[in-house]
Amino acid sequence: MGWVILISMFVLLFLNVPIGLCLGMASVIAILVSGAGTLDAAPHLIFAGLNSFALMAIPLFILAGEIMNTGGITQRLVNFSGCLVGHFRGGLAFVTIVAGMIMAGVSGSAVADTAALGAILIPAMVLSGIDKGYAAALVALAGTIGIIIPPSIPMVLFGVTANVSIGALFLGGILPGIMVGLSLMLVTYFRAKKYNYPRGEKSSLANTWKTFKSSALAMVMPIIILGGILTGVATPTESAVIAVAYGFGVGFFIYRELKLTDLPRIFFETAKSTAIIMILVGMSQLLGWVLTYENIPQQIVSSFTHLPVSRFMIFLFLDILLLIAGFFMHGPAMIVVLAPIMLPIVTALGMDPIQFGLVFTIAVAIGGLTPPVAACLFVVASLSNLPLHRVLKSMSWMLVAITIVFFMVTYIPFLSMFIPKLFYGLK
Repeated sequence: MGWVILISMFVLLFLNVPIGLCLGMASVIAILVSGAGTLDAAPHLIFAGLNSFALMAIPLFILAGEIMNTGGITQRLVNFSGCLVGHFRGGLAFVTIVAGMIMAGVSGSAVADTAALGAILIPAMVLSGIDKGYAAALVALAGTIGIIIPPSIPMVLFGVTANVSIGALFLGGILPGIMVGLSLMLVTYFRAKKYNYPRGEKSSLANTWKTFKSSALAMVMPIIILGGILTGVATPTESAVIAVAYGFGVGFFIYRELKLTDLPRIFFETAKSTAIIMILVGMSQLLGWVLTYENIPQQIVSSFTHLPVSRFMIFLFLDILLLIAGFFMHGPAMIVVLAPIMLPIVTALGMDPIQFGLVFTIAVAIGGLTPPVAACLFVVASLSNLPLHRVLKSMSWMLVAITIVFFMVTYIPFLSMFIPKLFYGLK
């Protein structure tokens, strides 16, 4: 039956059918061929997959990100980042990375962060003497940090799909996210030195304090989200509600850059992104039921755990599989299709589900940079009006850097498990 599902999906994908419909149609074909129940159960299974309180966090985090990006948050964070690192050689490149790390704690969406940073920083970097291709590539990499440092929409989806603590996943992303940022800084340092990028002016203490006060309200957002979850005052979904209300209050009443006329566009973009994700979730629930009925996950786990190779090699194979999947699948599709299949394998081999969730999240981030399906890459190519190959060429060493972090998180549990263990007392 597994072959029926695979063949059906490949044929449908070849016919350019959207991945969500591929999952549903392949599941229906499998049910008809195997006689695994009746199609009357399909709507109930799809609804059951969507009937989750935790899933409500996804549209709310998307909405919070859209509100805060429109409400003047991005420019203030860029200004503060400039005061911190703008005086280094190639200062605006470092500003882009630092701003991306701070924005990551606000939005939770790599595409939203990439678009917001790119509109401001690509033209500014080009004017300062930084190569346009490198400027675009750096913005794309900085934007992907948005789904590694919490909050993170892919982490919410992984947590619901794999039944893993979303709060623990959020905490686990802090160290890997910082490592990605530092690795990008290292690459940028050597490039700035090689090409003699200009230095910016060093900010005075008074100006630094002024920009800090201006951006402080935005930087409180991650504290509100994580603080509510860790103290038990709010669930991730309730924290997302608070984020929406806080973002609206700051953008509309304090910064006064969010207008009521912006809300229809914001709601439309939120609804569009949410609909795509929820279709995938619902259809994956139907596919999961078919796979479970046919005992396919257990067969896959048994096959992998009995291979005459080490855990190291199996993890390496799964990592490579995730990277390849990122070439052809969007992040939500990767999570709902591959996570339920791969999670039992890695847990049987001793990897904690939280650690695997972080490995998966970084793989999704890399997938957003590698064509043919590369949302962040397409965003910066459009903003910079450059061909994809030009941006990719400038991105090569940074892709190597983030891939090294990806493998480190796979093989060094401390990087993703230290902070969750510290707060949750996990073993």
